[in-house]
Amino acid sequence: MESIMRFMLVDDEPVFQVGLREVLCGLRIPHEFQEYKQLPIPLTREATYQVDVLLYSVGKSCHKHTPLLNQFRKYNQSIKIILLSTSPSRTQLKAASEFGVHGYISKNASVDAFLDLVARVLTVDTIITSIPNLTELEEAGLVHLRADENTVKLTQNEVSILHAIAEGARTDEIAKKHHWSYSKTKKCIQQVLQKMQAPSRPLAVVKALHQGII
Repeated sequence: MESIMRFMLVDDEPVFQVGLREVLCGLRIPHEFQEYKQLPIPLTREATYQVDVLLYSVGKSCHKHTPLLNQFRKYNQSIKIILLSTSPSRTQLKAASEFGVHGYISKNASVDAFLDLVARVLTVDTIITSIPNLTELEEAGLVHLRADENTVKLTQNEVSILHAIAEGARTDEIAKKHHWSYSKTKKCIQQVLQKMQAPSRPLAVVKALHQGII
């Protein structure tokens, strides 16, 4: 029986949580996914044993997360930790390296970059402290500081559609708002998904947010 990879995401953006769940399907491996706005307190040994990869979102400061991450590693020494940064920088990377994490990536990175980093982390036991040079870290695929630079060009109506999807609007509600037929609206939504190179609506919204489109 093929083993199941268990992911835990700690991030306070609901749309990002949904989008990341969609992204992980691109790994094409059996997996389970659970998400939290913050780590469950108190953190129990049983809870940490149920996680293979911790995807932990950090803001500008890494140090305030040190106690929880250290406790997580204390209970589960085989866990792989990937930091998702809203403000990636060399300074923050240096602070992150003190945790002995396995990967570090910008939350605005492309889907392909994220999948590549996760795949590499799953297949090697290297922690980023063992590679002192940033260039070598990037070449090893364990660090990705750059945001996705391929901003998609959308029409005003297409941006409006993404806003509506982000607000949870259904196809019929979008059609009513734009005074379009249902079939035309459905076709326009598909065009937006194709332009965003996203297989689903939640992932399209996540990519649009990261690229500053909405």
